[in-house]
Parts: sequence; C-alpha cells; structure tokens
Amino acid sequence: MKKIIALAAFLTACAVMTACAEKNVTEESSSAADSVSVSVSSAADVYGVLMSDGSDYPELIDCIKTQLQAAKDGDFEGFKAAMRPELLIESVLEQSGDSGGERLTDEQMNEVIRETFDDISVTAASFDGELKDVILQTDKEITGSIRMFSVTFDAGGVRYMATGYCKDGVYGAALENETTLSKPAKENAKLAARENAVLIGRAVEDAIEQYGTIPDGSYTFDVGKLMVNDSPKDALEAAKSAVAKLFPFDEEVNEGEMFLLIKGGKVYAQWKSGEGDIGEYPDNGDEFKPTWQAPKT
Repeated sequence: MKKIIALAAFLTACAVMTACAEKNVTEESSSAADSVSVSVSSAADVYGVLMSDGSDYPELIDCIKTQLQAAKDGDFEGFKAAMRPELLIESVLEQSGDSGGERLTDEQMNEVIRETFDDISVTAASFDGELKDVILQTDKEITGSIRMFSVTFDAGGVRYMATGYCKDGVYGAALENETTLSKPAKENAKLAARENAVLIGRAVEDAIEQYGTIPDGSYTFDVGKLMVNDSPKDALEAAKSAVAKLFPFDEEVNEGEMFLLIKGGKVYAQWKSGEGDIGEYPDNGDEFKPTWQAPKT
C-alpha cells in the first residue's frame, strides 16, 4: 500500500510541476481557451515553460477525451489503455531519477488505476465530449526521453487536472479530479498524526524516567495550551512541558489534542488534529484505525 500512496503523491507533484507559472495563468485567464495573454506569455518565458490552449498537442487532448468517455461508459480497460500505464511508470521513474528502480506489480498498478477510474467515473457522468478552458504547460526543454505536460481543463462542468507524458509520438495521461487530488493530502495528515502520537508517547516515557511514575489514569490536554516548565514538580508536569516543547505555540495553528493513558506504569498516547486525524502510541501499523480516548492496550 505504501508504494501506491507514494506513486499517487509523485503524480500529484508532477501535475503541478509548473505551479508558479500556472498561478499567473489562473490570475490572468478568465477564459483560458482564448486568453493566453501577453503577461502570461512573459511569465512563461521567465519560468522556461511553453503554454497553450492544447490545440498544438491534439493527440494528448484526444487521449484525455478517450479516458473521460471510457470512465463515463464504465469501460475500465479502455480507460487503462488510454492512460498507457507502462509509459506512466517509465515517466515516474525517469522523473525521480531512478530508471532502474523497483517496479509496481501488475496487481498493484491495476489497483492504482482502478481507484483513479472509480473516482473519475463519478464526475465523468457529465462529460459531453468537449474540453473547455484548457491550460496546457510543458517545459521548453526536456532533459530525458519523455516530455511531461500539466493540463487543467473543464469537462462537463467539472474542473480536472492531468499529468501528460509523451515518448516517440505515443501519448498517455493520468487524470485527477478533486477527489483524487485530496487523497495524498489525507494520507499525509494520517501519517503526521501517527508521528505526533509517537513523539508524545516517547516524551512522556522520558519524563517518567527522569521524574518518576505518573499515577495510573487518563489525561486529556489541549496541546496548544500546554506551557514549557523548566522546574516541573512531578513526572506529569514534566511530560506536559516536554510536549509543549515539541509543539511550539502558533495562534494560527490548531495544535490538536493529546490523550494520555497510564496503565500499569505503561504509556499509551494519542494525538488528534482539529480535522479529526488520530495517531496512537505505540503505533499499531498502517491498517489500524485508532479510536479517540480508547487506545489499543
């Protein structure tokens, strides 16, 4: 599963490879198909990017249309064929500088594509065969064998992003909508929650080692309100101070909540973000979903 998440995150990075230039396009373009303005072109020159409405790469546009139609029709094999997964993998490995790297198995690749297909199928129901407000970007100079593209467009009233790739005249594209784009962020939030819980748990264990035991029981704190105490009176005060040092106060950031359970002298800790992502210590692995204030003991 970690390989699949990593691939999805990498594709997202590729899709915004020219984000600085795209920001200028978005600000200048109310109708992107016919408004690639002089100021936008100047920005593209600065960033070494070619920008267009997509008409100069008709094969890539057709590839995207084919995938959307296949998603609308429930045609997984057609969607996969237009994506060209082998070229996708090659482009990912080349962009990462690891052309000899480990490859996904066919089963793993199908899982990635199936998840994307399912997400795109939901919004592709409104696809009418046309792409509107297309903004295509590609580097002026390519350093490898594969030319990469960033494409944003409307189709059936839905905004999409696509990472395109071309080698020897063969085009493929990986489509993303709001659902697919949010997945890497969600995975990162889950990982951060787990890491925060581990940091808290270890800090509490260190405090106990230095200041003695904490009475068995449960304790809940707003992390953002914890204060650093240079002269704690006991292990619990030391633990709270140690956690405060881990999460420097920022009034614009919700530092989350900390739940601590001491049972038989052992430490069980949780951290919960303002969005509800929960991490637990000891960490129980990728597939375990913690329950707030009920750690697995």
